[in-house]
Amino acid sequence: MRKHLPFASFLFVLIALSITFIEFIYLPHARHLPREFYLMGWVGYPDTQIDDTTLNSIGLTGDVPEPVRPVGTIRVLTLGGSAIFNRRFTERLKTSLQEQSTRTFEVVGAAYRGHTTRSSVIKAAFLTKRYPFDFILIYHAINDTWANNVAPDDFRSDYSHLDAWYRRNWILENSILARDLYNSRLYRKPARREGESAFRSAETFRANLEILVRTAIEHGSIPLLVTFATCVPTDYTLDRFLAGEVSYNNPERHDPRAIEEWGPKDTVLEGVRRHNAITREVAADLDVPLLDASAIFGSNPLDFGDVCHFSEPGTDRFAGLLAGFLIEQTD
Repeated sequence: MRKHLPFASFLFVLIALSITFIEFIYLPHARHLPREFYLMGWVGYPDTQIDDTTLNSIGLTGDVPEPVRPVGTIRVLTLGGSAIFNRRFTERLKTSLQEQSTRTFEVVGAAYRGHTTRSSVIKAAFLTKRYPFDFILIYHAINDTWANNVAPDDFRSDYSHLDAWYRRNWILENSILARDLYNSRLYRKPARREGESAFRSAETFRANLEILVRTAIEHGSIPLLVTFATCVPTDYTLDRFLAGEVSYNNPERHDPRAIEEWGPKDTVLEGVRRHNAITREVAADLDVPLLDASAIFGSNPLDFGDVCHFSEPGTDRFAGLLAGFLIEQTD
C-alpha cells in the first residue's frame, strides 16, 4: 500500500498544478481580462466595438481608471443599460462635461446593454473597492421590468431567473472554472411568461437602488439618481414599429427595440412608472441629488429611436442634460 503513496502524491500535485494553471493563467488569458474583471461579470470583450461604441482595455467604455485619481480630476462612474451605452454615450457625456465646465473630468462607463439594477449592484461593489469616484450616476428602470416575465414561483429577488451571472456565492465569485461550469451546464433559465409576475420587480428595484446609494456614500462618492425617460408616440403599434412607420427618429435603425421585448406594453410602461416613483422616493429618503429626467425629457419622439433609446440628436441633448446636472453638484 505504501509503495503507491509517492505516485498518488505525485498525481495529486500534478492535478493541483494543472487546475491552478488553468484557473489562474490559461482561462484569464483566454478571456483577455483579469480574473477579477471576468468574475464580476458583464464586461465586454476588451478593445472591440459594439455598433459605433468602443470598449476599452477593461471591457467598459470611456476612461480606464487608475487606482489613484489624478489631482484636480473629477471622476464619474455611470451605471445603467443601453440607453446610456449606445451611440458612444460615455464619450458624448464627457464631451458635454468639458464643454460646460473648465474642470477636468474622467468618465468611466459601466452601463451596458441589458443591464439591470442588480448588474449595477455587483459592478459598483467591485469597482468602488478598486477605484475612487467623485460621482456615481445611476440611470435604471426599463430593464428591471424583464424580471416580471416569469411565473410567480420562478421569480427570484436577486434576478437569478434572468441570467446565470446574477447567482453569486463565494465559489462562483472566486473560481473561473466553477463559474464557467455553472453558467454553461448547471444554470437553467425558467420559461418566459409574459408579465405573469407583474411589478414584482419593484421591491427588488428599491432594494438595489438603496444598496447603490449606500455603496457610493460608503466609498466617499456622491450618488446621482436619474429617473428614466421613455417615449411612446400615439401612432405606436408593434406592427407599425417593426415596419419602421412609428414617428421615432431612427433612420439608420440603430439597435431598435419594440416595447414588447420587455413584456406586455402596458405592463412595461406601468413598471417603468413605478420604478421612477421609487427612484424619487429613494432620493428623498436618503437625501441624494435627483434629476427627474422622465418629467422633462421624453415628450418629443425626435429625441428617441424607440421607447427608451435616444436618437442621434437626442443622445446629445440627454448627455447635455446629465452633464449640466452633474456640474451643478460640483459647485
